Amino acid sequence: MRNTNVCFIHGRIGKDPEVRFLPSGTPQAKFSLCSNDDYFDRKANSWVEVAEWHDCVVVGDYAEKVAEKYQKGDLVNITCRVKPRTYVGRDQQRCKVVEMYVQSIELIAKKGELVRQQSNGQAGSRGPGQHQGSTEQFRDEGQGYAGGYGDDDRGPAF
Repeated sequence: MRNTNVCFIHGRIGKDPEVRFLPSGTPQAKFSLCSNDDYFDRKANSWVEVAEWHDCVVVGDYAEKVAEKYQKGDLVNITCRVKPRTYVGRDQQRCKVVEMYVQSIELIAKKGELVRQQSNGQAGSRGPGQHQGSTEQFRDEGQGYAGGYGDDDRGPAF
């Protein structure tokens, strides 16, 4: 049986998507995405929220579309493939980074828009400030989602 590598992340874009071109001429967009994680601190008897930052990569013609449509502060859901890679740093040390290769992206709210609560009136399971729900939603899927990207473009090889 083949293993699966799929990740879903809900968060805000922290950096405008920046398009660069690989040596092969393939466009590649990169942006950061911030999601929140939380845990219960027993000593303080309260929930603590922690920001988690993700490096996102979009490869192919889809990269230019994402860079045009999305910007810093937009609330999105992404479906991605987790892809670690290593490189040799300036001090000749091997460094490892984990990148999220975006397969689809769904706009939940543009920067500055309020996110509506769910129709059942529930704002979230842990109290105020953690609203769930959506405004108008758009879903984009990159062409590479079905066919995959070649390793020559340093993208996911499905």
